[in-house]
Amino acid sequence: MPVLLLFGFFTTVAVVGVLWRSRVWLRGRSDPHYPSLFSLLRGFVAFPRRYLVDVHHVVARRPIAARMHAMGAGGFLGSVPAAIAVHMGLHGLPSVMILLSFLCICMIGAILDILRRAAEKRRLAGGGYAQMPYLLIAYSVFHAVAILPELQISSLSSWKSPFGLAVLAFGIAVHAMLFVGCFHGPFRHAVLGALHVSLHTRPDRFDSKASVGSLLPQREASYGVADPTEFTWTQLLSFDACVQCGRCEEVCPANAAGQPLNPRGLIVGLAQQSGALVTYEGNDPGPLILTQGSVILANDTLWSCTTCGACVQACPMLIEHVDAITDVRRSVIQTSAQAPRELTRAIENTRDRGNTTAQDPNKRWNWVEEMGVPVLPVGGKTDVLLWLGDHAFNPRHRRVLRRLIEMMAEAGVDFGILGEDEWDCGDWACRAGDEATFQELARANIEALSARRFNRIVAPDPHAVHALKNEYRRCGGAFDCIHHSQLLSELVDNGRLKPNQDTMGRITYHDPCYLARYIGETDAPRAVVEKSSRELVDPPRTQEATFCCGAGGGAALSDIAGEARVPDIRMAELASTGADCVAVSCPNCAVMLEGVTGDGPQVRDIAEILWEATRPS
Repeated sequence: MPVLLLFGFFTTVAVVGVLWRSRVWLRGRSDPHYPSLFSLLRGFVAFPRRYLVDVHHVVARRPIAARMHAMGAGGFLGSVPAAIAVHMGLHGLPSVMILLSFLCICMIGAILDILRRAAEKRRLAGGGYAQMPYLLIAYSVFHAVAILPELQISSLSSWKSPFGLAVLAFGIAVHAMLFVGCFHGPFRHAVLGALHVSLHTRPDRFDSKASVGSLLPQREASYGVADPTEFTWTQLLSFDACVQCGRCEEVCPANAAGQPLNPRGLIVGLAQQSGALVTYEGNDPGPLILTQGSVILANDTLWSCTTCGACVQACPMLIEHVDAITDVRRSVIQTSAQAPRELTRAIENTRDRGNTTAQDPNKRWNWVEEMGVPVLPVGGKTDVLLWLGDHAFNPRHRRVLRRLIEMMAEAGVDFGILGEDEWDCGDWACRAGDEATFQELARANIEALSARRFNRIVAPDPHAVHALKNEYRRCGGAFDCIHHSQLLSELVDNGRLKPNQDTMGRITYHDPCYLARYIGETDAPRAVVEKSSRELVDPPRTQEATFCCGAGGGAALSDIAGEARVPDIRMAELASTGADCVAVSCPNCAVMLEGVTGDGPQVRDIAEILWEATRPS
């Protein structure tokens, strides 16, 4: 019976403690996803599937971590009802063996965690988090010994004996550390993590193939986040739930380049600023937090982020780092105008001329018309609308567009362009936090697109595809937009384009972040390259786990100094494959990787590769 009192008392302490801690999250703004008690309950109902499918999908990328969590958490959760059943009078060998089995499983999981921490000491958080496996072992030992007086099979026949009192004192200490740790200690991530996954700030994430989604919309009568309490309460909960595992830090391109951004320190810093009692247990996060003024992140930290989403994709707690950074950027751009100089100039150019370089808007499309591509008038109809994008001003990307247009014409695709009615898609403005400019561009493009009839849009820029397909939804636009790799793969599959595999040699393919993570497409571009070359080799960090080129989110314009350049790091990985050519499918990636100095493989878009493979030998 003392064991039951332990469970009851400390469970009550844990529940009260979590409710006490929730006062920090509830300082945040309301979340439109959870307007009622019913919506909250619906989130809790969805938790088992989200945990077993979505969370496990991330954790399972490291097999030892998956086994450790399955055995440690599974053994612990299984042992609680088993121990309660035994101490309520369900004696006998079967019930005892069930409890001992769960305790053994829990201990094995704890031992795996100790071994894992020894092997990955640099990445994993230290401090209180390193105590967890030892607490689980102590918990298992206590309950194994606590069975004996209940069954009266040893000299420990009474809790009143000196040894029994010592065991009970030991149990009180272990349960106190475990259950108090549920709301104020390293064990809290189990409870807060469950709450966060149940009440996730982006519920639609669990229904998408992509691991990163569109940004949370800017709230009405809001100019972003200048104070942590301006985040939603679900965002504050997510920051508090961070387990500081370091996976985000490990994959962050800005952090790898020595720029002042550490995603782990960023999230913990935001939790600390919101009032959560959190201790940073990782590596030195660098100059993350400003304590004066209304800006809650140091400027260089804020603009180092490429919004590549690698941190979001890697996080086992499913925290949305990019949303948090963009929310703060919105405040900086719209209220204090403290953006880097080149980024500010791009904003002004876009507001004046509809593109970042302030060029004559007609130069985007008039050369396409000369190729015989029809400009779709208002009320016009076509099968495919070709989105040229802002890179159409760049002579290098024009070569890609020319090859794409020639192949579409050869394959008999019925297509046209918007002409002068096409503006920049606004992706970079959206990611840089200039919500006003993004919405202005989006409304103009939505109006132009809605005035024409077409079945789908095709764009060679993944950033444009994501903006048109996903971001425009919050502005009232719903369009079927695909990447040019998807169209080209389709044309090859149905025989309308017939490449020769002997044309190209050894090729490695670089997955763009926005195509692989934001759109969830990794197969189509590979299919195009595979059918156009003799050999396709994957570089380190590929598909959904790809490494950024360094251009996204306005980072190419921000140009924050670091110890190295992000594209240099990526090109070294690509060159390590020994490939003659790097295949890309994003104009941003092409610009960044071609800008790497020194000897290395040539960089070519998949449209150029396929075009050459379809030429007569």
